[in-house]
Parts: sequence; structure tokens; C-alpha cells
Amino acid sequence: PSANGEFRFNYTTLVDAQKAGLTYSFHYSTDLTGDPATWPTFVPEAVDEPGSIVTLSPTHEMRLVRVPPPLISANSRLFLLLRVEQ
Repeated sequence: PSANGEFRFNYTTLVDAQKAGLTYSFHYSTDLTGDPATWPTFVPEAVDEPGSIVTLSPTHEMRLVRVPPPLISANSRLFLLLRVEQ
């Protein structure tokens, strides 16, 4: 967690992902059971601070996001999965 208790993570994305037909979906599990394709989804929250989006190359960037606080407070364990599909 961050200094204020947020669960933050980075992920790398294609700058023109939508143009390339890519979609990113974020899923979670509390116990790693079941098919990951059926895990519930969540929308990560953007971290609004300097350096939260880092250009890695002309085509890729790294974004810092956080898990929504209600999801954290409702679960003692979380396993996250980022799916990228075309």
C-alpha cells in the first residue's frame, strides 16, 4: 500500500490502444477460485499526481492507478488480473 493506505499499481498500455482495437479490463478475486474470465471487474481510479503517467516509448506508457477504496475495505485479500483483448 501507499503511505496513506491506498492499493496502487502500475500497468503498461499502448498509447493508441483504442485505435489498435485493444481493450483493457481489470478483474479481481478474493480466493483465486473459478475461471478468471468470470472474475468480477472493477475500474481502477487514476492517481492524480506528477509522474503517474510515464512515457516509456513513443508507443507505450506506464500508468499508476489505485484500487477503489470500497473494494479494499470490503475484502481482506485481493488478487488482480489485467486482461488485454483485441
